[in-house]
Amino acid sequence: RLSVFPLRMPSLRERREDIPLLVDQFIRRFSHGRFSEANTIMTAETLEHLCGYGWPGNIRQLMNVIEFLMNIHEDRKLLRIEDLPEYLLTEEPAADHKFIHDLLGKDLVWILCKFQQHGGIGRRHLADLALREQPHLTEGVIRGLLNTGETLGLVKPGTGRNGSAITEKGRRIIVKWDNGTLNG
Repeated sequence: RLSVFPLRMPSLRERREDIPLLVDQFIRRFSHGRFSEANTIMTAETLEHLCGYGWPGNIRQLMNVIEFLMNIHEDRKLLRIEDLPEYLLTEEPAADHKFIHDLLGKDLVWILCKFQQHGGIGRRHLADLALREQPHLTEGVIRGLLNTGETLGLVKPGTGRNGSAITEKGRRIIVKWDNGTLNG
């Protein structure tokens, strides 16, 4: 009853293309307008490292890192990767495969893989495949997963034998998944 209007806010690692824009914004804020872009105070490799990091603390963590960098920044010297906080250097950037698995769950990834293999496919056909490959997926569970996939823009709904299909966004996720190991 409390979830009348659920709103899902994507994490920073889901929208890495926003990181350079946010970095520029935080640089302007913490330099009090002296600098306006990352390339004026840091090397391209440093910005690339920031874009590749997993950001478990989301935007607040990124903001704190930029504030730290602005505090240690010396005029006429570009910040290098070595100047980043130590935990950014020792922690591995988020692996796409693990991230996709953790975010979507193995069952929704399995369904997306089936869509990729079969094109449009109905719930009943998915349930039949699940009996052979993933016995705990009933038609009702599949319906719920398809609704989640539709909400995330990964699945477009359909009716009848051809049923639902994978979207372009869903295909991109499966391509990233395939770069790991495809199970199912």
